[in-house]
Amino acid sequence: MINSTSNKQVKRVAGLRGKAKARREEGMFVAEGLRMCKELSPEETDILYVTEGFLENKENLAWLETFRYETVTDVVMKVMADTQTPQGVLAVVKQKNYRLGDILDNSCGHMLLILETLQDPGNLGTILRAGEGAGITGIIMNRETADIYNPKVIRSTMGSILRVPFVYVDDLKEACSAVKNRESDFLPPI
Repeated sequence: MINSTSNKQVKRVAGLRGKAKARREEGMFVAEGLRMCKELSPEETDILYVTEGFLENKENLAWLETFRYETVTDVVMKVMADTQTPQGVLAVVKQKNYRLGDILDNSCGHMLLILETLQDPGNLGTILRAGEGAGITGIIMNRETADIYNPKVIRSTMGSILRVPFVYVDDLKEACSAVKNRESDFLPPI
């Protein structure tokens, strides 16, 4: 059990939670809460951190059987978590790596969301979640758009980040042209 807030693992999670640069360099992000963590597979999860209170629930304990996890105190969880009242579980998760081609090849009849310089993390997450509900097949963003792995984005997606492919591009105009050209391949001749 980890009971020190100066533990190396605790510092790692706090760094991933708080710094986009750390997330990019390590290729990981932090996901919090039971709902979000239950959508993760063991293959995409580096490690789960849980509190003793979380382990008291037999369903939670059964769910954890296929994951690598570490128990932490409530105080440590509060330091690791981004929320004021953590639910007792958080995960360090491998980032997804999509390319524009992955999104364009996903299916014909795309319904893509194109975002330019959207700065608010909560809005980005909410838009991603609403987009999934509307049936989008992918998201294309310019590099000035908020970090999709920001903890506020992750929470507000309510799991959509795990299901909707996304990509950051250097040139949004060029990416839009690629989308237009790809879509024209599927249009019937006039």
